Amino acid sequence: MKSTSTGTGRIVYDQAYYVGLLRRKISDVNNESVKLRTEMDQQSRDNTQYVQLEKRYESLVKSKETLEGQLADYNLALDKVGPWRSSWHVFSIILAIAVPSM
Repeated sequence: MKSTSTGTGRIVYDQAYYVGLLRRKISDVNNESVKLRTEMDQQSRDNTQYVQLEKRYESLVKSKETLEGQLADYNLALDKVGPWRSSWHVFSIILAIAVPSM
């Protein structure tokens, strides 16, 4: 047992005081552990979502490049036939480009 004098009275520290102190510290440690576990779970979910979005981004970039290539082919075909040709003629050229010869 430990006693101290604070001037106005005497405070005696017994076993119950220290047990209460330990319980508060254990509670603080448990709360911090729960907080850290929650943060880890959130970071894991964020990482998973990032990986999914990265894959989708790469897929969309490939799709964009393919579409740009097709647009370039169509523009080249239009430049070759000129503005005086009929739309049917341009369409037949586009079909010839789109369907490779066998």
